[in-house]
Amino acid sequence: MASPPPDASNVAPPPIRTLFLSDLHLGCRHAQLGPLLEFLHPLRPRELYLVGDIFDGWELRRRRCWPRECSLVMERFANLARQGTRIRYTPGNHDAFLRQPFIPPLLRAADANVEIADEFIHATLSGRRLLVLHGDQFDPIEQEHQWVSQISARLHNVLLGTNRLVTKLWRADGVSPHAWCGRVKRRVKRRLCLRAHIWERLEHYARQRGCDGVLFGHIHSPTLTMHDGFLRANTGDWVEHCSAIAECADGSLHLMPYYAADVEARAFSRRELAPTAAPGAA
Repeated sequence: MASPPPDASNVAPPPIRTLFLSDLHLGCRHAQLGPLLEFLHPLRPRELYLVGDIFDGWELRRRRCWPRECSLVMERFANLARQGTRIRYTPGNHDAFLRQPFIPPLLRAADANVEIADEFIHATLSGRRLLVLHGDQFDPIEQEHQWVSQISARLHNVLLGTNRLVTKLWRADGVSPHAWCGRVKRRVKRRLCLRAHIWERLEHYARQRGCDGVLFGHIHSPTLTMHDGFLRANTGDWVEHCSAIAECADGSLHLMPYYAADVEARAFSRRELAPTAAPGAA
């Protein structure tokens, strides 16, 4: 009798060429740094994109919260840079202090293998050009009413704390301790994106830049979809969902969740990613 085919969810992807991470929120007491360190341990990507909100400057201004795991994450990034990984960092709204013009020259003077810019264009093995940026620049609330965003962040921290207390009493295997809060945030962000047309604004801008895909963070909503030939990708976060996006050595692109029960793994093969029209086409 023939054996059943292997479960695709248990088949390891090819070696990772490029890793995209965002919204680690180092300095926030609810950041899930243990899972992040476990996720990063076996990886040796050629390129690492840090897609904003790596540090939570808002929380660090309010209270000092820098557990040992924060330093271990920074050491991991430093080790990758020393081993030859090229790191590109596009700051977000929580670590906007890194957008100061004197930061890039400091890194060049230190001969660090790190480049900081508001956005990057990543050329995939499939030939697709991805605009990589945090995305807060296209959030009207963030740009016009940041005080609303800051109050929302404090309320969000209260929800995260409540969620963690509840899951200490009852928690299913393979589920994030902030799963309920993550579902709430996804619904809120989905409505915000629809009302503010964030996806459409990002796509329009990306096409103007000659790209046929956009990869961003900010909204904490892990996403990997194709929309009329245009790739839409969101890295998620390492507070509620714990997810990343990776381009593998075979040219495939994967949405990789740490908690498989919370976020569905998604992937596009190199063939599926191959552009079918010239970037910027209507």
